[in-house]
Amino acid sequence: MEVMIAFLRARLWLAIFCCLYAFNSTALGLAYANSNNLKQVRINTDSMRVSSLENDLKTKTILTSEKAHPEPLQIYISLDNQEMTVFRGLERIFSTNISSGKKGYDTPRGIFSVLEKRKRHQSNIYNASMPFMQRLTWSGIALHQSNKVPNYPASHGCIRLPRKSAKMLYNVTSYRDHVIIAPERISPNVIEHPALFQPHKEHLVNFDLRDSKSGYDIIDSTIRIYNDKPLRIYITRKRPSEIVQNVQIGLKQLLLYEGDIDGAFGKKTRDAIVAFQKLYGYKQTGKLDKSFRKRLSIKSERAMLRDGVILVRQNHKPIYKADIDIERPTEPLGSHFLITSKFNSSKTKWIGSTISTKIPRSVVRFNDIELNGKKRIVGNIQQALSRLKLSKDIKFEIERMLTAGSSLAISDNGIGTETGKGTDFIVQTH
Repeated sequence: MEVMIAFLRARLWLAIFCCLYAFNSTALGLAYANSNNLKQVRINTDSMRVSSLENDLKTKTILTSEKAHPEPLQIYISLDNQEMTVFRGLERIFSTNISSGKKGYDTPRGIFSVLEKRKRHQSNIYNASMPFMQRLTWSGIALHQSNKVPNYPASHGCIRLPRKSAKMLYNVTSYRDHVIIAPERISPNVIEHPALFQPHKEHLVNFDLRDSKSGYDIIDSTIRIYNDKPLRIYITRKRPSEIVQNVQIGLKQLLLYEGDIDGAFGKKTRDAIVAFQKLYGYKQTGKLDKSFRKRLSIKSERAMLRDGVILVRQNHKPIYKADIDIERPTEPLGSHFLITSKFNSSKTKWIGSTISTKIPRSVVRFNDIELNGKKRIVGNIQQALSRLKLSKDIKFEIERMLTAGSSLAISDNGIGTETGKGTDFIVQTH
């Protein structure tokens, strides 16, 4: 009898263990988070390994969590006011006085991000201590502590901060947090516009499955099929060299150009333009202007009229590029910065600001931009967004990759020399 009781007890414990194992297996897709953030995600199993007895089952619903994303940190620096203000989303965290670059060592203006952080750093240019250093460019511009922070420009280009402020800033920033440097005082605002990107309502989630009595057991934890690092999106005008390359290709198709496709507007390219104008009875100017490009695009059946380009970086690497149209291209766009706010997988808000900018002469001349005597431009962010014409395919590609903390910069100024390996887009507003 005692043997029988012991045997039954063993069977009972085995049954309990099996039940617990089955429960844990089916619950493996449940992320431990605030229950208010739980949502159902529909998983397409067509491409997954499924039980041969259940091939007719096309979908399975499981629970996963919607991660809460912190509001983006933004650092705004006003050179005219020698002041730095730090925002978390729309909330002002703190302000401090600064000292920027003195005459001859002017601090560059534009949209930057934190590339490197070091509590202790020694300048290899000036052999000076730079505690709580946060690098903005690889050419040497940084935020750092200094014992001399007068209320006027006195540095060699860096942003000097009082010790307390430098330490406080260092403790709240992360790599890739944005720093906006402008003459004027700026603060972020909510920006609403139909052209702004929105995340897809349903991101696919990839699971590895195995057969089990309960249907499917999830072997691995949830793996998102897209990279969750923030996107850095930049919309700007094409570089002159890119437009020249397109022209060279079009002229080569018409057997009028025999040189290299190098983007250099030299004698061979100019002679080919004259040959094209002579062939089709146009005035022989040799100029690479808009009217010529329009005629060439028709004759060569090659689209050359798109003045703009959208570029995307992620984790400091270029991942996407496409040509876009800019409505009324002779009008300046201005320089603008936007970043996602209150992001979730179905929608996001955008917050941002407009930065005064000086457009380089080469950009003005090549694009026939009308400045009406203005040296610095303060654009209108709503008008700029309305003038950018993105195809549905381009919007889809961007939106399927959109993640929390993604940002969008718009500028006439093109890609500056500071953007490169190991950086986000550095938009120089001069």
